[in-house]
Amino acid sequence: QPIVDTETGKIASAEALARWEHPERGFIPPNIFIPALEKNGYISKLDYYVINKVKDFYNTSLKNNEPLVPVSVNISWMDFYDGGFFDKAVTSYSLLDVPKELLRVEITESSYAAMNTNASQSINDLRSFGVKFLLDDFGTGYSSFDMLQKYSFDILKIDQSFTHMLGINKKTDHLVQSIIEMCHHIGIKTEACVSSYYTAFIQAKTPNVLMAESNDIF
Repeated sequence: QPIVDTETGKIASAEALARWEHPERGFIPPNIFIPALEKNGYISKLDYYVINKVKDFYNTSLKNNEPLVPVSVNISWMDFYDGGFFDKAVTSYSLLDVPKELLRVEITESSYAAMNTNASQSINDLRSFGVKFLLDDFGTGYSSFDMLQKYSFDILKIDQSFTHMLGINKKTDHLVQSIIEMCHHIGIKTEACVSSYYTAFIQAKTPNVLMAESNDIF
């Protein structure tokens, strides 16, 4: 999924998303199959598969002399309990002949408890390798600000429950603007899923932003 800089019109980055098109049942949304994979202990296999797909994408782009953009992958809270997951991720990334700052990992707020138990070394290993970290689903009810205090994130993704109310609820307008400004003060970029209307709304409220039709960085 591309993320576009609305000032230049160019793709600034992308997110690797898993989608399932079943031959008989049709499209199965991720909010159905992701929890099922987590419940049955298979989510790490999917996450590692996506990492390898991103590696293949970069290798193909390099071979064809195509421009490279940062690509983020999502990791589950269960990956923090898989002792070998992060070692395999570092190994996969180490085989890439691309600037390591192009590599990004997204962590959801629901990973908070798992991160408190097992995250520090895993995150430090990837960060020392050059990987950037995104905090996903910010504002969904977990200890958001505590996570910002304890861990270093490069980009914060505001949850859709906020952005879908932009221009409708004045409190939401102020909250989103305050979150963006707070992140700028502590050196973190922000990203959200918004339409072109809300893109214009946020740009009017907060200058110097990067945005896209679906996922926007500002």
